[in-house]
Amino acid sequence: MRSEADPAFVEAQVEVLRYLADPISIESARRSRSRADQSFPTPEVVLSLDGAAIEAARADAENHLVWLVRFLQGRPLAEARPRRPELLESFGRALGELDLRLAAFSHAAVHRDLRWDLRNAPAVRPLLEHVETPARRELVAARLDRAEEEVLPRLRKTRAQVIHNDANDYNILVDTSGTALTGILDFGDMVHTHLVCEPAVAMAYLMMNDSDPISAARHFLAGYQSACPLTEAEILLLPDLIITRLCVSVVLSAYARSSRPKNTYLTVSEAPAWRLLEVLRTLDGDEIGAELAAASGRADA
Repeated sequence: MRSEADPAFVEAQVEVLRYLADPISIESARRSRSRADQSFPTPEVVLSLDGAAIEAARADAENHLVWLVRFLQGRPLAEARPRRPELLESFGRALGELDLRLAAFSHAAVHRDLRWDLRNAPAVRPLLEHVETPARRELVAARLDRAEEEVLPRLRKTRAQVIHNDANDYNILVDTSGTALTGILDFGDMVHTHLVCEPAVAMAYLMMNDSDPISAARHFLAGYQSACPLTEAEILLLPDLIITRLCVSVVLSAYARSSRPKNTYLTVSEAPAWRLLEVLRTLDGDEIGAELAAASGRADA
């Protein structure tokens, strides 16, 4: 881990993987929701020779925490083409079941102030100066205004729990045929926040690189609903939350590019995020939300 990593949150990442691998937590989630029957792998924590999950090491004149997980087979969903509807629905079901199980997980370190938590989206406003194009700055500023004034007050009325918070298509593994999910990785953005933020984040990344982003969102949401049903109020928030996530992503990418220009991974989603923002600005978010709610059978919830 980075030398400045919070030891308590490193412990939380280890503990959540051990919790998810526990057969008792799996069975408990299935009893709570009879429709949640999808299984999925997360990395297995490997103990040290001394039986510890986390060890200390010194490298480059700095102290580090070290922990190890086993390798999972698969390739990133980002590389899967075409993305068949059944794969998107499988992803949605798996993430829904993950959230069912995370609902019972608790650790003090996940109650934290995180830039990537959509509740904190307005906090990126001071970094807008790193977005080079005035028109783009204005677009993001307007969406942050809407988030602060209209979206977050509604969000605060929805369910809260621990979520993965970064189910982007590089953290989801699929098999070589591109038809089945093989793993969910990287709990480094895990946080206790509102449940609906989980599918919103996943949908934002799925829609970025899809020629029919609304169709991709529908298929994913159908799968998620089959495992962890959202309320109508939560579904109606999804279009705004997706846009809010995109705004946070492009601002933080622009900031990262200015501060660490050689780290290309930090900006890997910047261009597709801008493209999707331009598409979504031409659509009526309320209509999309109502359409998703109706398609999910929640219009009268």
